[in-house]
Amino acid sequence: MRHERFQAGAADQPTLLLLHGTGGTEDDLMPIGHFLAPRANLLSLRGQVTTQGRTQFFASSADAAAIETQVSWLAETVQARCGQYQLNPQMVIPVGYSNGADFALAALGVASPFPAAVLLHPTTPLPLKLQLAGKALWASHGTHDDKVSAGNFADLTQQIRASGGQLTVFQHDQRHNLNITELRQAKAWLTHFMEVTQ
Repeated sequence: MRHERFQAGAADQPTLLLLHGTGGTEDDLMPIGHFLAPRANLLSLRGQVTTQGRTQFFASSADAAAIETQVSWLAETVQARCGQYQLNPQMVIPVGYSNGADFALAALGVASPFPAAVLLHPTTPLPLKLQLAGKALWASHGTHDDKVSAGNFADLTQQIRASGGQLTVFQHDQRHNLNITELRQAKAWLTHFMEVTQ
């Protein structure tokens, strides 16, 4: 059984690849995707890994090989859906929250055609050698986040920039929750990115 959702958008629009947080499902980010890009195609997948009964894209203890195995699954799935739904694989933009944000970064940095990613509350640097030259990224962090320390977020941003990524950071005074302020900022960044790349 496929644990995924697809919603077609306008023919000339990119596809947002929606990646939920720990314990989530393929339904979680569909409203977020529609808010960020109302005319885009939306493809939402459920993680294949279960840790203590909670769905993830990879466990926090996963090593590089385990993460790359899941990235390969993601790449194969996206390629298949691009063929099925007649989507442009060069214009698929991952949007992830928490564990999904970490996975979006992994997917972007490991030999993918994805041009950009929106990282909502990414949690930690990855045990991977990322290749992000020419990639655009937007990342958010709450200064009162009880799950992601300021130090961890700083290390993550350093990893992204050291790997060649063009990173825009948005910090707010909330915790690990999604909030309308950051979503509006992400939408403005994503809208600008799509306008300049079309």
